[in-house]
Amino acid sequence: MNFAKFSGILGIALAVLGGLGILGSLEACRSDQAVSTWPKVQGKIISRDVAARTRHGRYLVTKTTEYSPTYTYQFVVNGKTYTMDSELASRDNANTAKAEMAILRGGQSISVCYNPKDPDDNFIVGEQHASMGMAQMFGSCLMVIVGLGILFRSFRNRLRF
Repeated sequence: MNFAKFSGILGIALAVLGGLGILGSLEACRSDQAVSTWPKVQGKIISRDVAARTRHGRYLVTKTTEYSPTYTYQFVVNGKTYTMDSELASRDNANTAKAEMAILRGGQSISVCYNPKDPDDNFIVGEQHASMGMAQMFGSCLMVIVGLGILFRSFRNRLRF
């Protein structure tokens, strides 16, 4: 396969992947807008802990332990009490996970946003629930521009010969 043909295929692939990324980020932004209208109620942290998980690497040669801060919280909507669990992103270091866990104390009041149609669908205000919509959009647009640039250059080089 010659370089011009390869660069044309690469340009098309980048443009298509970037286009799919743009569609995905538009959907994420639409979802974020819906979440921003959810009502907020006061809740309470019931318990907190650091969960440890051991994962084995390929062929069971290596072993890694990950630590995740976890919280159990309660809130009331229309007289019904909801008890939920939340787990933050895993960390490689137990001390880092404990430091993150220390942000919320047992018995502490928190704000909870919930879906009015399904209060089981909720999150603690301040958790990173939102998508990376704008960053994804920027990266996807960049992929489309680079892909189309490569494609244009590939066709321009073909027309010269």
